[in-house]
Amino acid sequence: MVYLLRETSEADMWEGEGLLVERRLWHKGLVNVYRVFEERPYGSIQRFYLVSDQEEGESLAALPRPQPEEKVLLWGQQLAEAIAYLHRNGIRHRGIRSVNVRLVDGQARLANFGRAEKVRRIEGKDWPAEEVAELAHLLYDDLLAGQKLSPPVAALFEKALSADKTVRYPSAEALAEDLTKTLEALQRVESVTLVTGQYSHVGVVRDHNEDCLLALDLQRARLSQNQPLGLYVVADGMGGHEAGEVASSLAVNTVARVVANKVMLPWLEETTPADYEQLLKDAFQEANRAVNERRRTARTDMGTTLVGALIVGTEAFVANIGDSRCYLVRQGQIRQITVDHSLVERLVATGQITREEARVHPQRNYIYRTVGDKPQVEVDTFRVSLKPGDFLVLCSDGLNSMIEDAQIQQAVVDSSHPQAACEQLVRLANAAGGDDNVTVIVVQVLEAVGSK
Repeated sequence: MVYLLRETSEADMWEGEGLLVERRLWHKGLVNVYRVFEERPYGSIQRFYLVSDQEEGESLAALPRPQPEEKVLLWGQQLAEAIAYLHRNGIRHRGIRSVNVRLVDGQARLANFGRAEKVRRIEGKDWPAEEVAELAHLLYDDLLAGQKLSPPVAALFEKALSADKTVRYPSAEALAEDLTKTLEALQRVESVTLVTGQYSHVGVVRDHNEDCLLALDLQRARLSQNQPLGLYVVADGMGGHEAGEVASSLAVNTVARVVANKVMLPWLEETTPADYEQLLKDAFQEANRAVNERRRTARTDMGTTLVGALIVGTEAFVANIGDSRCYLVRQGQIRQITVDHSLVERLVATGQITREEARVHPQRNYIYRTVGDKPQVEVDTFRVSLKPGDFLVLCSDGLNSMIEDAQIQQAVVDSSHPQAACEQLVRLANAAGGDDNVTVIVVQVLEAVGSK
């Protein structure tokens, strides 16, 4: 890493930077300072030195005006997060100007802390809001420079620069949150298409497959907008031969029937259900009742895990019971959306074991919530706003118990098609031992051709 070393003869030149060093502050939105010291390299002549990040990139002040809305909102969000970090640590920058901002690889970084000062929260309670207003003026008056703004952006700055101080943003965190929401609204693509792959395999050790999957895709183009609707479900049955596979199939079929009647048919008739998330939860609850009744009738201990995603346009509604999972892969990063209803997950969440220890824990297969065990079951639901380039991955634990999340992410982004990704993931799980049935669905979100 390359650092910048500066020299001066003025003893108070870097008092502000010294505050950051004193409090050991570091943030991606700052040109970070690492050391302030003094030496006498020229005999009796005293000099003062500053070690900081190298200020590469261009100054915000050097850019032409006006700048595009999306760029300004992104820079504003980055700077607001950096300012919020300083405020949380009792530091006021006192110089929110374009000349004090550098752009490095698309990241706006606040520099020049010469006027920075310590501020106690109990003193001058309005100082955070004042500095937030300075940032709003930088974005609106300087960078946007009077151009006609889209309604959501205009509304944001009407609030941020209101003459009524009680209306303005009270903190940098609040401004950063609204900048993020407004930016997402501008970038939202309404016309998308879904590409799907799916694969279920018995694995290496088991002699029959108790998993079940369902992938239903509907695509409708209307008024030049592609409007997809998709239902994707994975179930991992338990209870032995002629029980586990019955439970998983029954659960999946029940979810499909409920969603088809209450979501898909109304969608085809161009009516909008009131609450997709609640409808998916109701479908899971109906699946639980169906399996529970079959279990009591057959006098078995059958049951199943269940994870599903209902995608309507660019919104994904996710539900789960048990330890089958749903992941989001976005911009080369993977994030688990669902939370396993397992003993080891609780131990990890409470800090009693590590994620690595959970993978080999002797009770790693103990699940405390399943479909069919009781007449009623708690269903966890989640909502994710999707973007072009995203992937949803639904899988039974035969995948994630065999390979790391990073391997799942890599296989998904490296594959030429979601189907190829599914096949590669199953190969990886089997190569790692294939201790269980492995089932996976990969859904890719693409911007529809001609949507802009």
